[in-house]
Amino acid sequence: MVFGFLDHAFAALDSAGASYAEPDRTGWLGFLDELHRAGRAAPALFLPRFPDILPAHEMRRFAREPDIAQWPGMMDLRAWRAEQEAGGVPITQLLDNLDATTDRPIEAHLRANGFEELAERTNFCHRDQAHKLRRFLDGSI
Repeated sequence: MVFGFLDHAFAALDSAGASYAEPDRTGWLGFLDELHRAGRAAPALFLPRFPDILPAHEMRRFAREPDIAQWPGMMDLRAWRAEQEAGGVPITQLLDNLDATTDRPIEAHLRANGFEELAERTNFCHRDQAHKLRRFLDGSI
């Protein structure tokens, strides 16, 4: 967290488990508890992994293709999206949430505690990933 690696901070907090037994914590532990709450409350959208979007019959062609512009045509994002939505993951709604320029609870908490640069970077990364994933899903990449 201190070095700006928010993903690592969340992994460490998840690994340590919630410590909300003391609701009036102050200082660093209170900050971490609130950050953990904000992170766990945020709707999650996990980017597709290659095994989820690259059909087995395309793997060899993908591995040999030097032109990265050809790669998206080998991937089956529509099936991934349909599977996610069938499982209750509202892809469009989550992308809209990530694409918002307004602060989510994580960023608001970071700003309120003096981590302005990390809040800006987090907001930018959310918007950038949402934009790229939306373009990828729409077939414009």
